Amino acid sequence: TPIPALEIIARFLGNIACAYLPKRRYILESNLHHAFPEKPAEWRQSILRENSARLVEMGLLVLALPYLSKDQLRERVHIPNTQRKLYNSIKNSQRPTIILVPHFTLYEYLPMIPALLGWKEVNAAAIFRPLRNSKINEWIKKTRERFGVTLLSRKEGFNKAREVLKRKGILSILFDQNARRGGTLMNFFGRIASTTELPKILANHYAARVYIFHPKRIRFWMAELKLHEIEIGERPDCMNYANKWLEKKISSNDDVCADWLWMHNRWKILEHPQRRFSFSHKKQNIDLNDITSGFRLWVRLDL
Repeated sequence: TPIPALEIIARFLGNIACAYLPKRRYILESNLHHAFPEKPAEWRQSILRENSARLVEMGLLVLALPYLSKDQLRERVHIPNTQRKLYNSIKNSQRPTIILVPHFTLYEYLPMIPALLGWKEVNAAAIFRPLRNSKINEWIKKTRERFGVTLLSRKEGFNKAREVLKRKGILSILFDQNARRGGTLMNFFGRIASTTELPKILANHYAARVYIFHPKRIRFWMAELKLHEIEIGERPDCMNYANKWLEKKISSNDDVCADWLWMHNRWKILEHPQRRFSFSHKKQNIDLNDITSGFRLWVRLDL
């Protein structure tokens, strides 16, 4: 299908999703409102519409990736020369590497990197959350493993992830999902979010180098793949650093803002009224002075 036609389809289906998925639209509107309360409503609506279209773009890419040849991938994905040298140095390094992956539209290009760089063998794995639908889950798993990256289920893949790092390999982890009660509470856009501490634990244990992956979208299905290294002094607390980096990146311009998955229920934590005052969550890394929005309290007087 011609790319312009796919763009029209993505925008059309994005508008349908906004109109007929009220729960998801509410989450998207709420997240944008709390993250950017100073922005006008018209701006938030424009980001909402663009974000919905890019969500469909992401889904269409998942469907198309198994059929894209290496040449077609190279036409759509650009890796600057400096970044090529960096990727190759990571592959040949005698130290393990952890890549933190945020939910930008074209993050599915990450496991395509071995093909883009001509790697014949790669010691790399990615931890992912299995989908409920077994057929879709198998489709995505097969696609992501097409060029040598091994997918490890969050339910049972941690030992294998450790083995990859022991062999000085590369491990990628999505870090901007809601980690619920098992995560650590951190500040994100002035609100409390639960973030996984697994990358931090593994990085400190194996003295791994840590990078943040940014698939900078150029236009529909076209991206420039970049890595941002977390400095040595920041690695012991790399997850807090990654949250701040992501917040700054999203706030940098409208295009990047519309490219992140705002439909995630990232801030759905401490919802129970009995926990709002006590902060009974086991792991916390919060500066309460930075909590500026989205934390509501109900005070009831019983007579």
